[in-house]
Amino acid sequence: TDKQRKQFLHWILTKCNKSQLRFAEKWFVENTPLTKVDFTTLLPRFISLYIFSFLNPKDLCAAAQVNWHWKFLTEQDCVWMPKCIKLGWFLPYTPEKNEYSAWKQYYIACAMNLDCLAPRKAVECYETLNDPKMENEDQEERIRAKYLRKIIREKLVLQKKELLKARPPWISGTQNSGFNKSGFQPNLSHTVRDKAKLPERLLYPNGMHSLQPHLVLISSHVPANEMILSSLKPGVVPVLYEHCGTTLDCLLYYIEKALDGQKAKSIGIISDGDSREINLLQGYRISTMNLLKPEVRAFWEKLRNYISSPEEGSHINIFVPLAASETGMEVLSQLSHLTGVLFRAPTGIATGSYQHILSEWLGNQKDSPPPSLYFTEEKFQIWLRFTELLEDALKAVKKKLRPYFCDLKKNIAGKILGQIMFETVSWCELQDNRRIAQAFADGLVEASRGNHVSEACCFYGKLLEDTADRRKILAGELMLSEKEYMDSLEIIRDVYVKPLKAALASNRAILSYASVQLIFSDILNILQLNRCFFDELTERLKEWSPAQNLGDVFIKFGQQLQTYTNFYNNYAVILKTIDKELLLCPSKRVEAYVTLLYALRLHTPPEHTDREDLSAAIKQMKQYKDYLEQVCQLCSFWYDNLQLLKANRYLIRTQDVAQLSKYSERVDLPFRIYQHTCNLSLFLFNDILVISQRSISYKPFQRIPKTTHHFLSVVTLLQLLVEDIPDSKYIKNAFHLRGPRCQWICSTEDDDKFIWLSVLQGAIRCSIEEDVNCS
Repeated sequence: TDKQRKQFLHWILTKCNKSQLRFAEKWFVENTPLTKVDFTTLLPRFISLYIFSFLNPKDLCAAAQVNWHWKFLTEQDCVWMPKCIKLGWFLPYTPEKNEYSAWKQYYIACAMNLDCLAPRKAVECYETLNDPKMENEDQEERIRAKYLRKIIREKLVLQKKELLKARPPWISGTQNSGFNKSGFQPNLSHTVRDKAKLPERLLYPNGMHSLQPHLVLISSHVPANEMILSSLKPGVVPVLYEHCGTTLDCLLYYIEKALDGQKAKSIGIISDGDSREINLLQGYRISTMNLLKPEVRAFWEKLRNYISSPEEGSHINIFVPLAASETGMEVLSQLSHLTGVLFRAPTGIATGSYQHILSEWLGNQKDSPPPSLYFTEEKFQIWLRFTELLEDALKAVKKKLRPYFCDLKKNIAGKILGQIMFETVSWCELQDNRRIAQAFADGLVEASRGNHVSEACCFYGKLLEDTADRRKILAGELMLSEKEYMDSLEIIRDVYVKPLKAALASNRAILSYASVQLIFSDILNILQLNRCFFDELTERLKEWSPAQNLGDVFIKFGQQLQTYTNFYNNYAVILKTIDKELLLCPSKRVEAYVTLLYALRLHTPPEHTDREDLSAAIKQMKQYKDYLEQVCQLCSFWYDNLQLLKANRYLIRTQDVAQLSKYSERVDLPFRIYQHTCNLSLFLFNDILVISQRSISYKPFQRIPKTTHHFLSVVTLLQLLVEDIPDSKYIKNAFHLRGPRCQWICSTEDDDKFIWLSVLQGAIRCSIEEDVNCS
């Protein structure tokens, strides 16, 4: 019967172990079709959210009561935010990162407390006809207003308490301290819906008022710029920007973000400069020479769009004494003609550090001077006196340190010339050409007295062209470089191998015999091979004549390069034990052989018997060099580190990003989900981009965390491709970096993406232009 079968199945299943139960489960899954299943447990989350987005608010609230998983999905902000925006309900604050269900709660609050004006208020606002009034209408309105004022006072007290709890002790808590940048605002969405009845400083937390504000740009080159910020008047929006590492596009982005859709009554620019130019940014000294360049002209034309029309009395004030010279007046005239806005600047009659700001300004004298529009007079005077003291102190320091820097410059120049002279004279003496050595030494002495080094080098080149046998010189250089290479390999033998073997013999082993053989056997074999090669070169040079051959020696040497292959195969193991700098010698030597053989064949006559052997040796070395390059790709870490060693390289900007990985390429870009894998730090130089993995560790009783960087890769800007990833529901502020070997999907915090990409594109453009000019 059915009952007996169920009892039998229950008895047999209780006797099974876990593997047998899993087998039975797999059989049931394959043979029993599922008729009912929760689609949110099988589909990806973004598809489930897309399905829920078609429900109306009432059905969403009903779906939230099914289970905890459905409640979590149906209360996501991406589902409720379009429904609020469709009705014109905008969240009056920025939700925190871990805040949950903010837009749903806001929708419920708005639906429960609809804004309805009383008839008397509607008459005042819309001039409607007087409708019949209820007897208790005025009394209810007064009670409601009193209730709202009470709630506002309670919220303000609560805000102050939360601010004191969350604020670190070293921060003042004002809007200029940087603490309010996180967007901390009280949550009034559930109680107050009428923005017209909120206090003005709650409606405009950044100091912006309903009237048109005044905007002031302050360069980081201006001394004591923190004091300038403290002297600003209410209603003035400051933008403090970095002078180095900022582009014109970034500066416009700062302005747009500060104004937040408003237009300024006036714009002030506080930067260093003189009566002929404005030092606005690094590499952008605005003068008559570059004012009409496309990027500079576009900046001023776009800046014009952020202020109101000239009919309303708008103007741009430049706190640089351009009105004190004809060149500066021409700059102001071109700017006014270019933008159609009045530009004002001080005439520079007052002297001293930034005292020209207090002098007369160009323009209508009936209007109030520009400093009074932005700054409080007392605090601004304090800043002017402070900058004057700073300038006096800097002058004294420069006067004291000038002799020291002059002596340091002479010593460095003397060391450089002395090193060049020593190495070149030694080389010339080795080639038994003392006339060249003496001539070059005399030329360098003349260069150190004030003549150009290039003249001495040209004279040296002419003397070399007069020599009869260039092949002997090149052969001698080949033997000299081979001896230096041998010396470096002998250093490894004497410093590492012999002490380690001596320790083994004295029963005080540092490494085992097998480890010593594994690490140093390839180096010792290379040393033995090159010693034989060096002996043959020495014998040929002792019997040197114009008919002497060297190509056959290289061909014989190239047939034994299997020793170098063994070295590269064990390269990763060797790097962990022996000093890496010494082990780089074999990896560079094959390339040096190719260069020297090319030079030797260049100065070998076509009819010489050695020319054919040299060509064969070059071909053999190049083939082996290409093979070693393929092997060296496995050792990319050292390759990338060697790229960092270059002169005239400087850091432009650093950026902390999060590295993301995408689940699938088959999903369309707006619906693609990304996963956070690790944190990266990008170091942008003028020609390369260095990428490192960033990790942060916290220790008890320490305020400052420890940040460590693990080197990952370096990419030249000429090989770097940058792609923008548009914002979607599941990713924001992301971009794609593609290199020759790797690629990274990165995401920045807040609004740093535009600034970083602007600086990166500018560096790539400058690198391309420099490469074109050099080629």
